Amino acid sequence: MDTVKDKDWALKSKVWLELKGRPFIGEGRLAMLQAIQNSGSIIDASRKTGIPYRRMRGAIREMETAIGAKLVNAYRGGGNGGGASLTPMAADLVESFEKISRFYEQSSDTRLEEFFSFFLFSNGKIRRSKTKRRSNCMESFDVLLKKSVESHGHLCAGQVIGVRMAMLGCRLLGIDDPKAPEFKKKMIVYVEIDRCATDAIESVTGCRMGKRTLKYKDFGVNAATFVNLKTGDAYRIVSTEESRDLAKKYAPGETDKRKQQLEGYKQMPDEELFDIQKVGVHLPEYDMPGPPKRHAVCSRCGQVVRDGKERKIGDEIMCRPCAGEGYFYPVTSEIETDAV
Repeated sequence: MDTVKDKDWALKSKVWLELKGRPFIGEGRLAMLQAIQNSGSIIDASRKTGIPYRRMRGAIREMETAIGAKLVNAYRGGGNGGGASLTPMAADLVESFEKISRFYEQSSDTRLEEFFSFFLFSNGKIRRSKTKRRSNCMESFDVLLKKSVESHGHLCAGQVIGVRMAMLGCRLLGIDDPKAPEFKKKMIVYVEIDRCATDAIESVTGCRMGKRTLKYKDFGVNAATFVNLKTGDAYRIVSTEESRDLAKKYAPGETDKRKQQLEGYKQMPDEELFDIQKVGVHLPEYDMPGPPKRHAVCSRCGQVVRDGKERKIGDEIMCRPCAGEGYFYPVTSEIETDAV
């Protein structure tokens, strides 16, 4: 019997896109469109893929009818047999489906190690390890929203946006349950506004300022950036302003503006509710979770400053208030503790 090694195992899955409950594009139709795109001919594409010509034409017509738009432009060419090309919409479809397929393929590699780590492969024999298979996964939107509202104090549109933003951020990073032990301090979230959505993001992700996994940037933008510290991947998600007007499309029965936004944001697709961008984030050593890596003493007041937040002006090391960056100002001298 051949020796079985870890690298011999692979987790496989199939991805397809459905429209109104019917398959629209999968591996076969993707290969078909790619072949047309590369060869410039439906006949040549049929030969290269092994898909019969009539079946390929039928698949194209079926897709165009379903989506209500042209995907392939075919034209006659006399003795050369004509040709074909993808419309811009079809080219975008191919590019997007290739990306999502690669995403799931990469995610499968991670999941193989994550979910099947309870199998150890040694000398060609499979034996169980002491590690149990992790069964944790992210809770449903309704459950997460309920928990967030309980913590926040009231239900509002900002709570809905924050919960959905956090769920999307975790999915993009390949994190099923951000509160699971294996993801402890493996994710950092930057929030850019001190409003309701921030409380929801904190509730869903479990990231806290006290754990140094939640960072606040005072930009006044309803946005957050989710960073996977293990892979370095990061995504910035911004709540779109257009979603306010789109809410009535998804909650047409609601006449109250507040309720309409609340229900509309629950139903609205991610691509209309958010702008999503993959980004890079510079993470200084002093901003990472864990104990303080640096201490400095202010030369003026003697206060200890942690995590590299001191200011150096000339030869002086100062805390930020002494350096003129304080948000407060004294109105009396120091108060004796006995008087408090």
